[in-house]
Amino acid sequence: MGSSGRLLGLVLLLTTLVGPGQQRARAELYACVDGRGRIQYTNAPAWSTCRALNEGLQQTKARVAPPLFSPTLATDQYDQEITRAGQLYHLDPRLIKAIIQTESNFNPYALSPKGARGLMQLMPATAIELQIDNSFDPWQNIAGGSRYFKELLNRFDNQLGLALAAYNAGPKRVEETGAIPEIAETKEYVRKVLLLFRSFQQETMPAPLALNH
Repeated sequence: MGSSGRLLGLVLLLTTLVGPGQQRARAELYACVDGRGRIQYTNAPAWSTCRALNEGLQQTKARVAPPLFSPTLATDQYDQEITRAGQLYHLDPRLIKAIIQTESNFNPYALSPKGARGLMQLMPATAIELQIDNSFDPWQNIAGGSRYFKELLNRFDNQLGLALAAYNAGPKRVEETGAIPEIAETKEYVRKVLLLFRSFQQETMPAPLALNH
Protein backbone atom coordinates (compact mmCIF):
# COMPACT_ATOMS: atom_id res chain seq x y z
CA MET A 1 0.00 0.00 0.00
CA GLY A 2 1.37 3.45 -0.99
CA SER A 3 1.71 6.42 1.37
CA SER A 4 -1.55 7.96 0.09
CA GLY A 5 -3.41 4.74 0.78
CA ARG A 6 -2.03 4.53 4.32
CA LEU A 7 -3.01 8.18 4.95
CA LEU A 8 -6.55 7.57 3.74
CA GLY A 9 -6.83 4.53 5.97
CA LEU A 10 -5.65 6.51 8.99
CA VAL A 11 -8.21 9.26 8.33
CA LEU A 12 -11.03 6.71 8.06
CA LEU A 13 -9.90 5.05 11.31
CA LEU A 14 -9.83 8.35 13.20
CA THR A 15 -13.27 9.30 11.87
CA THR A 16 -14.65 5.98 13.10
CA LEU A 17 -13.08 6.35 16.54
CA VAL A 18 -14.25 9.92 17.08
CA GLY A 19 -17.81 9.32 15.94
CA PRO A 20 -20.51 11.89 15.22
CA GLY A 21 -21.38 12.39 18.91
CA GLN A 22 -17.86 13.47 19.84
CA GLN A 23 -17.61 15.67 16.73
CA ARG A 24 -20.74 17.51 17.87
CA ALA A 25 -19.35 17.85 21.40
CA ARG A 26 -16.25 19.58 20.05
CA ALA A 27 -18.46 22.12 18.29
CA GLU A 28 -20.38 23.07 21.45
CA LEU A 29 -20.33 26.64 22.63
CA TYR A 30 -19.41 27.25 26.25
CA ALA A 31 -20.10 30.17 28.57
CA CYS A 32 -17.28 31.00 30.98
CA VAL A 33 -17.15 33.56 33.78
CA ASP A 34 -13.83 35.36 34.07
CA GLY A 35 -12.26 36.79 37.22
CA ARG A 36 -14.29 40.02 36.92
CA GLY A 37 -17.61 38.23 36.63
CA ARG A 38 -17.95 38.80 32.88
CA ILE A 39 -19.38 36.14 30.57
CA GLN A 40 -16.99 34.90 27.88
CA TYR A 41 -18.03 32.55 25.06
CA THR A 42 -15.74 29.92 23.54
CA ASN A 43 -15.74 26.52 21.85
CA ALA A 44 -12.52 25.60 23.67
CA PRO A 45 -13.21 25.81 27.43
CA ALA A 46 -10.06 26.27 29.46
CA TRP A 47 -11.42 27.35 32.88
CA SER A 48 -13.27 25.58 35.67
CA THR A 49 -16.02 28.21 35.32
CA CYS A 50 -17.02 27.03 31.84
CA ARG A 51 -20.27 25.21 31.09
CA ALA A 52 -21.92 24.19 27.83
CA LEU A 53 -24.69 26.61 26.95
CA ASN A 54 -27.24 23.84 26.50
CA GLU A 55 -26.79 22.58 30.08
CA GLY A 56 -29.05 25.23 31.58
CA LEU A 57 -31.79 24.43 29.07
CA GLN A 58 -31.66 20.76 30.01
CA GLN A 59 -32.39 21.41 33.68
CA THR A 60 -35.87 19.99 34.32
CA LYS A 61 -35.83 19.35 38.05
CA ALA A 62 -33.38 21.79 39.63
CA ARG A 63 -34.40 25.41 40.11
CA VAL A 64 -31.04 26.68 38.88
CA ALA A 65 -28.25 25.27 36.77
CA PRO A 66 -25.16 23.82 38.50
CA PRO A 67 -22.75 26.46 39.84
CA LEU A 68 -20.07 27.66 37.46
CA PHE A 69 -17.59 28.15 40.28
CA SER A 70 -16.00 25.11 41.87
CA PRO A 71 -16.05 23.76 44.50
CA THR A 72 -18.13 26.40 46.29
CA LEU A 73 -19.33 29.90 45.49
CA ALA A 74 -17.92 32.80 47.51
CA THR A 75 -20.65 34.81 49.18
CA ASP A 76 -18.61 38.02 49.15
CA GLN A 77 -17.55 38.21 45.51
CA TYR A 78 -20.27 40.74 44.58
CA ASP A 79 -20.30 42.76 47.80
CA GLN A 80 -19.25 45.97 46.04
CA GLU A 81 -22.08 45.74 43.49
CA ILE A 82 -24.58 44.72 46.16
CA THR A 83 -23.62 47.65 48.37
CA ARG A 84 -23.89 50.06 45.46
CA ALA A 85 -27.35 48.75 44.53
CA GLY A 86 -28.42 49.09 48.15
CA GLN A 87 -27.44 52.75 48.12
CA LEU A 88 -29.16 53.39 44.80
CA TYR A 89 -32.49 51.88 45.86
CA HIS A 90 -32.37 52.46 49.63
CA LEU A 91 -32.22 48.77 50.51
CA ASP A 92 -30.14 47.02 53.13
CA PRO A 93 -27.42 45.37 51.01
CA ARG A 94 -27.48 42.38 53.34
CA LEU A 95 -31.09 41.80 52.31
CA ILE A 96 -30.11 41.91 48.63
CA LYS A 97 -27.36 39.45 49.42
CA ALA A 98 -29.79 37.09 51.14
CA ILE A 99 -32.10 37.19 48.10
CA ILE A 100 -29.19 36.44 45.76
CA GLN A 101 -28.03 33.45 47.80
CA THR A 102 -31.57 32.06 47.92
CA GLU A 103 -32.22 32.67 44.23
CA SER A 104 -28.98 31.57 42.60
CA ASN A 105 -26.39 30.73 45.26
CA PHE A 106 -24.24 33.49 43.70
CA ASN A 107 -24.14 31.79 40.30
CA PRO A 108 -24.19 34.66 37.74
CA TYR A 109 -25.21 32.27 34.96
CA ALA A 110 -28.00 30.49 36.83
CA LEU A 111 -30.91 29.54 34.59
CA SER A 112 -34.18 28.08 35.91
CA PRO A 113 -36.49 25.75 33.96
CA LYS A 114 -38.98 28.64 33.74
CA GLY A 115 -36.37 30.93 32.20
CA ALA A 116 -35.38 33.07 35.21
CA ARG A 117 -31.81 34.23 34.77
CA GLY A 118 -28.78 35.39 36.64
CA LEU A 119 -27.96 36.21 40.24
CA MET A 120 -31.42 37.51 41.20
CA GLN A 121 -33.28 35.18 38.78
CA LEU A 122 -35.02 37.78 36.64
CA MET A 123 -37.65 36.58 34.20
CA PRO A 124 -37.14 37.84 30.62
CA ALA A 125 -40.31 39.97 30.72
CA THR A 126 -39.20 41.59 33.98
CA ALA A 127 -35.74 42.26 32.54
CA ILE A 128 -37.31 43.98 29.55
CA GLU A 129 -39.42 46.20 31.82
CA LEU A 130 -36.28 47.09 33.75
CA GLN A 131 -34.42 47.82 30.50
CA ILE A 132 -31.81 45.16 31.19
CA ASP A 133 -30.11 43.96 28.02
CA ASN A 134 -28.03 41.19 29.63
CA SER A 135 -29.45 39.37 32.64
CA PHE A 136 -26.23 37.40 33.01
CA ASP A 137 -24.20 40.54 33.62
CA PRO A 138 -23.75 40.65 37.43
CA TRP A 139 -24.15 44.40 37.85
CA GLN A 140 -27.16 44.71 35.55
CA ASN A 141 -28.85 41.79 37.27
CA ILE A 142 -28.16 43.00 40.81
CA ALA A 143 -29.22 46.57 40.02
CA GLY A 144 -32.34 45.45 38.17
CA GLY A 145 -33.37 42.90 40.77
CA SER A 146 -32.85 45.42 43.57
CA ARG A 147 -34.91 48.03 41.77
CA TYR A 148 -37.71 45.50 41.21
CA PHE A 149 -37.67 44.41 44.84
CA LYS A 150 -37.82 48.02 45.98
CA GLU A 151 -40.92 48.49 43.81
CA LEU A 152 -42.48 45.46 45.50
CA LEU A 153 -41.68 46.85 48.94
CA ASN A 154 -43.43 50.09 48.04
CA ARG A 155 -46.34 48.18 46.57
CA PHE A 156 -46.84 46.20 49.79
CA ASP A 157 -46.34 49.07 52.26
CA ASN A 158 -42.82 47.97 53.25
CA GLN A 159 -44.06 44.63 54.57
CA LEU A 160 -40.94 42.58 54.00
CA GLY A 161 -42.59 39.16 54.11
CA LEU A 162 -45.18 40.14 51.51
CA ALA A 163 -42.59 41.73 49.23
CA LEU A 164 -40.46 38.58 49.37
CA ALA A 165 -43.50 36.41 48.66
CA ALA A 166 -44.34 38.63 45.68
CA TYR A 167 -40.77 38.32 44.38
CA ASN A 168 -41.13 34.56 44.45
CA ALA A 169 -44.75 33.92 43.51
CA GLY A 170 -45.71 37.15 41.75
CA PRO A 171 -47.43 40.24 43.17
CA LYS A 172 -50.91 39.31 41.95
CA ARG A 173 -51.00 36.17 44.07
CA VAL A 174 -50.04 38.17 47.15
CA GLU A 175 -52.61 40.87 46.41
CA GLU A 176 -55.37 38.27 46.04
CA THR A 177 -54.95 37.10 49.63
CA GLY A 178 -53.25 40.04 51.31
CA ALA A 179 -50.86 37.52 52.86
CA ILE A 180 -48.08 35.11 51.97
CA PRO A 181 -49.76 32.61 49.61
CA GLU A 182 -50.34 29.06 50.80
CA ILE A 183 -47.60 27.78 48.53
CA ALA A 184 -44.97 25.58 50.14
CA GLU A 185 -42.17 26.86 47.91
CA THR A 186 -43.03 30.50 48.61
CA LYS A 187 -43.27 29.99 52.37
CA GLU A 188 -39.90 28.23 52.38
CA TYR A 189 -38.45 30.97 50.19
CA VAL A 190 -39.52 33.74 52.58
CA ARG A 191 -38.26 31.76 55.58
CA LYS A 192 -34.86 31.14 54.00
CA VAL A 193 -34.31 34.74 52.88
CA LEU A 194 -35.17 36.08 56.33
CA LEU A 195 -32.85 33.59 58.03
CA LEU A 196 -30.00 34.53 55.70
CA PHE A 197 -30.76 38.22 56.17
CA ARG A 198 -30.41 37.86 59.93
CA SER A 199 -27.19 35.93 59.44
CA PHE A 200 -25.71 38.55 57.10
CA GLN A 201 -26.64 41.32 59.54
CA GLN A 202 -23.66 40.17 61.58
CA GLU A 203 -21.40 41.19 58.67
CA THR A 204 -20.06 44.61 57.71
CA MET A 205 -20.56 45.33 54.05
CA PRO A 206 -17.80 47.28 52.23
CA ALA A 207 -18.19 50.75 50.78
CA PRO A 208 -19.13 50.57 47.08
CA LEU A 209 -16.57 51.25 44.40
CA ALA A 210 -17.25 53.65 41.54
CA LEU A 211 -18.21 51.09 38.89
CA ASN A 212 -18.16 51.96 35.21
CA HIS A 213 -21.44 50.36 34.12
